[in-house]
Amino acid sequence: MKKIFNTKIISALIAAIIILALAILAVENIDLKSRSNNKSSSNDSLGTSSDKSLPSGSGTDRESNAETGKAIAEKLRKQNPDFWKEPTGKYPDLSKVANLNILVDTDKQLTYIRDGEKNLTSFVVSTGIFDGESETPKGEFKIESECGESFFAAEFQEGANYWVSFKDHGIYLFHSVPTDHSGNYIPNEAVKLGEPASHGCVRMSVSDSKWIFENIPVGTPVKVI
Repeated sequence: MKKIFNTKIISALIAAIIILALAILAVENIDLKSRSNNKSSSNDSLGTSSDKSLPSGSGTDRESNAETGKAIAEKLRKQNPDFWKEPTGKYPDLSKVANLNILVDTDKQLTYIRDGEKNLTSFVVSTGIFDGESETPKGEFKIESECGESFFAAEFQEGANYWVSFKDHGIYLFHSVPTDHSGNYIPNEAVKLGEPASHGCVRMSVSDSKWIFENIPVGTPVKVI
């Protein structure tokens, strides 16, 4: 009789242990599901936040992504093979500019019209060839009084239109793409806009050089980097 009683007690204990174990497993399973759901919700929230933090139009803004003059020239050329005659940037209203200055970036082959440190627009240019002799001088200069509608340099058998001096009084200039001895634009030189190609001056499209000639006052700071 005692043996049977002991057997019943043992069976009851085993059953209780099994029930307790199943209960623990059930609780852990509920906790795991809860954690999984919370993690998924957290990831969704982070994903949404990350998407919202991406700048609008990322990868398309010309200035913020520092697109080069060469890349811009290639796009303009696809639209119009004679792009070098047309504007390569927008022309700002200078009457609203308090601190007008010009920045020439020889790496990007872009010239920026600025108000203080703010870029108002940029033009595709060709600066001097990086050969140690024809490089555009780097430093801080100013627009000088020397300027003209055209010139011809017999030394290089090239000329240009709408020139404005920024260093050495007629030596280093902003001017149009090159012209020949008859005053005709030289197409195979003009299409080089966006890459180093000059003898040290800053070549611009016909339209951009004319705008500089007609609108930028003497004394305007010029920085070449």
